[in-house]
Amino acid sequence: GFQAFAGGCVQQLMKLVVDDCAITDVAMCAMCASCPRLTDVQAVGCNNITDQTVYTLVDGCSDLQNLDLRGCNQVTSDAVEHMEEHLPDCSMLAGGQRL
Repeated sequence: GFQAFAGGCVQQLMKLVVDDCAITDVAMCAMCASCPRLTDVQAVGCNNITDQTVYTLVDGCSDLQNLDLRGCNQVTSDAVEHMEEHLPDCSMLAGGQRL
């Protein structure tokens, strides 16, 4: 998986940008679960991203400060509410506006 590919350095990763690609929830969740120190995640225009990615980030990346999911049309208000409840200081962009 991603952890085997990237080796131990992935645990130190703080910023992840995967704009405009066909990354799936499975791949995104695997990356995020392997990178507990993420503070910034940008996945603009990734149409395969769903609420599951947000749940994985929120539950596994307690240092998350910025989450940009503009154009990720499968992310629902349920995921936004989950993030607001568990990471109230995290700034989230979705649908072109700050939430």
